[in-house]
Amino acid sequence: MKLFKKIIFLLFICLQICFLFPGSAAALTIEDIPNPRLIDNNNWVMDLEDLLSPATEAKLNLQISQLERENGTEIAVVTVPEISPHNNYSEFATELFNYWEIGKKEKNNGVLFLVSKGDQRVEIKTGYGIVSILPNERVQKEIDREIIPEFRAGEFETGIIKGTNFLITELSGSETINNETKTTDLLINIVGIGGMILIFCLFAFSIINSTDNFGNYKSYNRSSINNYRDGGFTGGSSGGGGSGFGGGSSGGDGGGGGW
Repeated sequence: MKLFKKIIFLLFICLQICFLFPGSAAALTIEDIPNPRLIDNNNWVMDLEDLLSPATEAKLNLQISQLERENGTEIAVVTVPEISPHNNYSEFATELFNYWEIGKKEKNNGVLFLVSKGDQRVEIKTGYGIVSILPNERVQKEIDREIIPEFRAGEFETGIIKGTNFLITELSGSETINNETKTTDLLINIVGIGGMILIFCLFAFSIINSTDNFGNYKSYNRSSINNYRDGGFTGGSSGGGGSGFGGGSSGGDGGGGGW
């Protein structure tokens, strides 16, 4: 599998050198990086720089797959030789995140963990939907204190394992948090609707008792009540991005750094 990925990557580069930039080295683009989800639906890791052993890569794929089954969170782990001459690594990572559409479309719960060994740079980008669970400050702290020291020591596999395990641990309870929030919101809405119905009944009863012309109040318009009932707890959309991932997006949240 590793050899197959390397062949795909080298073919991309060779095509650019031969046809697009004859006589010069081509800069890496987001289109050059093979999408692991299009190679195998159980793949979340694209290790182009061979920083991970086959056993470690298989374990990370298994752990991320389990997380995705539990609450839908998607994590892509990517290593590349370099992205130079790009000098805005954060922007490059955000573009790759959105190009692959990491995370579910309706939740935007994706994460990209990008390592460029040649540029000595690491970037972690998060989707809109998990910033409250995994704030930028928390991501940056993990990068500075746990990941970069391992990379400086040449322990790239250890740094990637630590970073990925951190993300999985932090995001493993995200569905529970979301469900608790949804349950609380549902109870609040139920209480609110019940109060409105009670007020409406008291108001109608007072009108009926205060007039002799009862017939004039027997018919009333239910359209507003029906509209509220039919639309009060529905809505939303779902879908995928056609890129192997679920269609999520990122605004550039997360963190990064060099070593």
